[in-house]
Amino acid sequence: MAKFGSYTLELGRQAIREQDWDRAIRMLLSSLDENSENFETYEALALAYEGAEAEFHDPELLQLARRVCLGAKRQQLTLSEQDLIDAHQARFESKLEQLEVDFEPSIREPHEHGDSHGHSH
Repeated sequence: MAKFGSYTLELGRQAIREQDWDRAIRMLLSSLDENSENFETYEALALAYEGAEAEFHDPELLQLARRVCLGAKRQQLTLSEQDLIDAHQARFESKLEQLEVDFEPSIREPHEHGDSHGHSH
């Protein structure tokens, strides 16, 4: 099954390059369903949500990107992966603050396993 997750990760990355946000998000969510421990999938999904927000101007997409970062932090990350996901999360939170959108503080949200799988705009 991990092989399928890798395939859908590549399809998601291709959709990001094509700025096909809906397809990217669907492929990357599918990839996460197959392998929920792949950091690259979390990062790509967060970036796909960010790209979709830039196109559609829907702050909920940034909220979802932020939740993906929180989900990634529950995985075993290397220090460089942790630094990357922290930088992404800080960027999403900064954008949300600029948009004056309320979001929960950056605390652990252990009850949210899988909540990043809800929105495909």
